[in-house]
Amino acid sequence: MKYVIIGGTHAGISAARTILKANAQADVLIVEMKENVSYISSGINLFFDGTVDDLADASYATPDLLKSEGIKLMLGSEVLNVNTQDKRLYVVSGDEQYSYVDYDKLILANGSKVVKPRIKGIDNENVVLYKDLEESKRAVERLNSAGKRILIVGAGLAGLALASSIYEGRKGKDVDITMVEAMEGILTHYVDQEISSRLINDLKEKGVKFILRNDVHAINVDNNDKVISVSTTDQEIDCDLVVFSVGLKPNNDFLRGVIDLNQNNTIKIDDYMHTSDEHIYAAGDNVEFRQTVSQHRSYQPLVNNAVKGAIVAAYNCTGLFKPIKVETTQGTTGTKLFGHYIATTGITEENAPYIGLNVLSSTIEEEIEYNYVKNNSKIVVKVIYEKDTEVIVGAQIYSENNILDTINVMSVAINMRMTMAKLATMDFYFNPAYNKALNSLNEVALARTIKPCRISK
Repeated sequence: MKYVIIGGTHAGISAARTILKANAQADVLIVEMKENVSYISSGINLFFDGTVDDLADASYATPDLLKSEGIKLMLGSEVLNVNTQDKRLYVVSGDEQYSYVDYDKLILANGSKVVKPRIKGIDNENVVLYKDLEESKRAVERLNSAGKRILIVGAGLAGLALASSIYEGRKGKDVDITMVEAMEGILTHYVDQEISSRLINDLKEKGVKFILRNDVHAINVDNNDKVISVSTTDQEIDCDLVVFSVGLKPNNDFLRGVIDLNQNNTIKIDDYMHTSDEHIYAAGDNVEFRQTVSQHRSYQPLVNNAVKGAIVAAYNCTGLFKPIKVETTQGTTGTKLFGHYIATTGITEENAPYIGLNVLSSTIEEEIEYNYVKNNSKIVVKVIYEKDTEVIVGAQIYSENNILDTINVMSVAINMRMTMAKLATMDFYFNPAYNKALNSLNEVALARTIKPCRISK
């Protein structure tokens, strides 16, 4: 049995390794259009904050490592067409070397690409869009050589993480960061206004500027083609360099007419990661995932979704096991921004009405201080739950302390449809050197009974 995987992505490599775990004698080939594999798209952040000295090190596997594991590679090779009748790929490699690759089972893990707005000046050398290794190298070169006035379009996870890494890398000096965001707040897909406002205020103290409810309409240059400003919905902002971080889109153009696609160009799959073709599976940033709370599919290109989808696709395509379904996703995220940790899972209170939910929320803010342990920091915990059933549907945590692992508890709670009553007395470990006897998650659940809770409108 020959298994061919298109894409040396998180999903592609996870799928290849899973197939070989299931069958060590399997013939597994990854076809990748780049000359490298497994580059972490946030590697530029690891470079600026000093975690890696070379962008090429921002990967979790090398070609040599994968080959040593028994995975065959065809790098620098782009799939132009998939012939489902003959189960054959038409591939171009290097300097226009064309060839065919046959398969018995095919896994599509071809990933995504950055959204490139169609606006004046977008192709200027001091306008940066990045995702893969070569794009990131160009971005680093421009960010290091341009002036200190950096304008980032898009205040989502990626945009804020880049801003934070640049700031930390320059130790807050010789950098002037402006964030332009079309929405009323930042991280709007992940947090409610009360958390968003806290983060904005904390970042403003570090000199970061925010231009909200504005779109960028043009990038303006001088007579030497040097970026001097951007024109937004209601103002002009001076800058030396512009970074666009406005989202990703699936890289599925070559699959049109081959298998069924959704209106947003994602691949149609079932809960087994199976496409409309019986011999083809798909996983990664090219598909939608079913959301736990709404039970609707949506496009949420996160690595955790990509990897678990790839494992399911790989197991199922081998035919060696009883087919397994992929778990729904809570869209769980966690990151560190400008010295503050923020973690989210599930839906926000503001988005709940759009999926037909009537919810309440409970929020606490408390000092991380208990007699003998004092570190002068606070933690904010917000939990969203259904009004009638008290089933938990979302959570947001914000602190200067590393609380990221706590969000995994809330992710499981949402997946298991835990109630606030259950969370109020849930058992958590206690060690007097590290925490309180009553966990913050117990506290936020108990708070709903002694504080007025807000009903979503």
